[in-house]
Amino acid sequence: MRPAHLAAVMDSGTLCPSVQHSRHASKLVAHTLRDIIRNSPPYRQAHHLPPVIPHPAQNDGSVKKELYCPLSPLFRHEKWKIIYVLQKVAHEPKPGWVSYSYKEGMEISTMIWDRYGYNQEPVHAHKKINPAPHATTRVTPLDLWIQQHLSYPAAASSAGIDGYTTVRVRITRLGKVRSVRFVKSSGSILLDNATMNMFMGQTLPNDPHTKMSDHIDLTVKYIIVRPS
Repeated sequence: MRPAHLAAVMDSGTLCPSVQHSRHASKLVAHTLRDIIRNSPPYRQAHHLPPVIPHPAQNDGSVKKELYCPLSPLFRHEKWKIIYVLQKVAHEPKPGWVSYSYKEGMEISTMIWDRYGYNQEPVHAHKKINPAPHATTRVTPLDLWIQQHLSYPAAASSAGIDGYTTVRVRITRLGKVRSVRFVKSSGSILLDNATMNMFMGQTLPNDPHTKMSDHIDLTVKYIIVRPS
């Protein structure tokens, strides 16, 4: 699958077969996994290299369609669990003018980040995570669930990366998460992935005082509080 064919693949509904037989996708997967290893804190420390600060993600459009394909590539004699993501992004440079681009990405399991040392605790920064305040001051079961499941990626904290990530979480009537998509990126893939992975495959608690909505919009503030 060549980059020029991404639009046709998205419209045809044959994403997974196309990805699995694409040399381009294979190179993208290998490049991503290689970078995870080489940019990991233990690898950088062992080779006397400075920590890697991820490049800010571009947020110049709105996602109109998103497709996923789970993959289990064999890389360096071990199987990895990742998800290939293809997005159709709309750009409106001025009212009435709309163009589209197609972006590829990889969703990486938090188990992989942990395995390669991205969960190492930083020694020079404290961590604080605040969800966006709700309209009421009452602490809901969802508030408590979010506080219990939030985590600040150690690689982002040690590199001094903070920011705001806004996601829309679609849920069933029983609270099971159907999908998660970004409304606004923080500019860091580490922070964005941490927010998304928190909800993937989860079931959110029901609040007996309110009717369960079909979606939740949440802004997570990743703030590094350094000692004065």
